[in-house]
Amino acid sequence: MSNKRGLLVLFILVVLIFSLAGGVYAANETKTPLDKAYGCIDNKFSSVGEDCSKLQLGEKISILLAIGSLGKDDKSCLKSLMADSYQDGTCWPASHCTIKDTAMAMIALEKLDQDTTKAKDWLISQTKTVPDLSWLLEIEANEASTCQIRYDEATVGLNIAANKKLSLTGGNCFTLSENGYWLQINTNCLEKEFTVSCDKDFKTTLLYKSQNSQVIHVSQNVQSATAGTQTVEKVVYKCFKQDSVCSYEGSLWASLALFNKDIDTSQFLPYLDALSSENLDLFPESFMYMMIGSDDYLSVILNERLQGNLWNVGNYGKFYSTALAFLALQGNDYREVASAKDYLLNGKVQGQDGCWNTVKDTGWLLFAGWGNTRVINGETVTDCTKDTDCGSDQICEDGYCRKKISPEKDCTSNNHYCVSKQECISMINAVPFEELSGCSLGDICCSEPVVKKSCSASSGVFCKSNEVCSTDEIRDIADYTFEKVCCSGECELKNTETSECENQGYSCKGSCDSSTESEIDLTCQDVTNVCCKAGVPSVCGEGLIKCADGTCKSSCSTTSKLPWWIWVLVILILLVVLIIIFKDRLKVMFFKGGKKGPAPRETRPPFLPPRFGGMMPRPMGRPMLSPSRLSAPQARPMPPRPGVSNKDKEYNDTLKKLKEMSK
Repeated sequence: MSNKRGLLVLFILVVLIFSLAGGVYAANETKTPLDKAYGCIDNKFSSVGEDCSKLQLGEKISILLAIGSLGKDDKSCLKSLMADSYQDGTCWPASHCTIKDTAMAMIALEKLDQDTTKAKDWLISQTKTVPDLSWLLEIEANEASTCQIRYDEATVGLNIAANKKLSLTGGNCFTLSENGYWLQINTNCLEKEFTVSCDKDFKTTLLYKSQNSQVIHVSQNVQSATAGTQTVEKVVYKCFKQDSVCSYEGSLWASLALFNKDIDTSQFLPYLDALSSENLDLFPESFMYMMIGSDDYLSVILNERLQGNLWNVGNYGKFYSTALAFLALQGNDYREVASAKDYLLNGKVQGQDGCWNTVKDTGWLLFAGWGNTRVINGETVTDCTKDTDCGSDQICEDGYCRKKISPEKDCTSNNHYCVSKQECISMINAVPFEELSGCSLGDICCSEPVVKKSCSASSGVFCKSNEVCSTDEIRDIADYTFEKVCCSGECELKNTETSECENQGYSCKGSCDSSTESEIDLTCQDVTNVCCKAGVPSVCGEGLIKCADGTCKSSCSTTSKLPWWIWVLVILILLVVLIIIFKDRLKVMFFKGGKKGPAPRETRPPFLPPRFGGMMPRPMGRPMLSPSRLSAPQARPMPPRPGVSNKDKEYNDTLKKLKEMSK
């Protein structure tokens, strides 16, 4: 009976424990990949005891970018970031300030509505004139014209022929370019200001190129003037210096940080633009598109830089590169962005800790891809239907929880529009409002909206489902959709022939997923693609390791699916139940195997009490026998044994069983 009772208790306890564990495990499994990504940030913060001073500078910045200070009241990461700075927020890190770190910290602080005046002033003070650009002046008219160029006390005569070629008289600051259409500005005149006037309507602009390249770049500032009026052109080209040398990467980040504060960065764009081809590993197109909005940069981002499901540029790695692409494409519904987000959230590319590679990469991805997402009371909120769905400092806007901005400072509340700076400047009647906020990074508040044309109005045509565009796709249109492609040229029938790779049942991609696919030597129709076979590759990609289950991951799990404490608790309970069931046998085992006590004293029949000094009396007249004739003593009859008690019987039975078990 006792055994049955113990087994029943064991069964009930195990059921209860596994029900509890299953509930905990199920709750953990219901977390979305986005929840787990925010959990990666939160866990990193918790692992250092909520003391951000133990984290690296890049990790602090990424945490603040992703979810502020994780909703903690002590603002640990914000305080720690400021403690890392020189002179309370002037530049980062305090030991040796760099342009890039200061710009990144400034972007993070701007997100938290912190004062960044000191950082802005320091960045602006770290500029210098770029020494390695060649500059040209372009003056163009639709008909033959006579012009004058004045600078200092000198006047240069210029004639524009009907074929737009130039002829020059006087002055020592210009020489004709090789093609005869432009004026080469001599290096000793780059600091001068040139005033141009013509007798016909005309346009002026500046051109520039790197000394190591033949590519000519056109300035974003093209001026138009009527006959008799004038334009003023001045070469302004600067970079951000690091230890007296122009830093291209630092200039990218510093220009973006200042642009985000609505500060004019046009003086830095020629340097960034001209040297972009020499710094392709830094993904300059993403930065330039945010600040200029040129379709040329957009085309490079979407067509050339996208590798398979994600962007992967230079040494940045696919996650950090994708964060830069997300940052550049914020606010635009491009199919490439949607596809990349789906891939990131498929539950297969995150580590066991929820991170995309590192905390730094994860923070930047969350900031750039899900910038309006916050952690509120430990719960990730990504969408909403009303203000009460959001935190106390947020409102529900466009289906997302966004930080509250006072109506008088909000762009849309003042009936204005968030557009790219280049789009606002390009509209004739548009006025930028730099004092208003509420726009995404890369946009400014503008008095006029961008009126997009339809595909047909943009001289394009929608390709059918069985067609492909033979030229470039037009994306900046009013009727843009994921499903239809607006083609600037002609649509051609798709090639229905399958490649050698596809005939074998494999996939052709820009690159194989190193964690779930392996590259095999079969041809694709597009020679730039590779053939990918589903399955675990024999060698994992960079930053990944091969786990026991054969998959490639950033880290391998060494624990079971259930938490370790559940298994420990189950084992302890099993031990207790076994002790209860076999307590009697355990008692006997302990008794048999215990220490031996002292041997019992030898007993004998009691002597009669001594008399006469201790001598025993003997009968009179009986001779004494000699010792040799002394016979063996007769055994005394044993007294009858009393009846055996039940307790002793149980004891004897137990001993008997133990003997049998030991045979």
